Amino acid sequence: MPGFPAATNRKGSPVRTLKLLVLLPVVLMLAAWKGDTPEDTLLALSAELCASGDMLVTRKYLANPEAMGEVEVAIEVFTQADPDGYEQLKSDLRAECAAVRPVRFLEVDIRGQEATVRYEQANGEEGQDELARRDGKWKVVLVL
Repeated sequence: MPGFPAATNRKGSPVRTLKLLVLLPVVLMLAAWKGDTPEDTLLALSAELCASGDMLVTRKYLANPEAMGEVEVAIEVFTQADPDGYEQLKSDLRAECAAVRPVRFLEVDIRGQEATVRYEQANGEEGQDELARRDGKWKVVLVL
């Protein structure tokens, strides 16, 4: 692999070592998520969702996690009908996630316990999310 030394160890290949080096910053960022700012929450949510591809990991980042009930039921039905299909869906989400993750925050409008964040996505399009402060953390308001 040009530009990268062949880092190997007794237990793994260069590819395994490279995967660990890529995943380590994501794991550290998620472990450190405090939700102190709306931007912090959106970056942590994006990192975890992109790493796992599993929509269920978003629950802890939501101001209204009860809204996930409909999503959870749909996933349960889908998984029972086609177990491999949900794994494919997660794989597709991981692949698409890189294009829509926030890369530059354009505007953060904080109004007391509520905030609106506009951002540029990796694909150049703009995105916007509403957040609310719950239990000292900024969390995303899910609208279905």
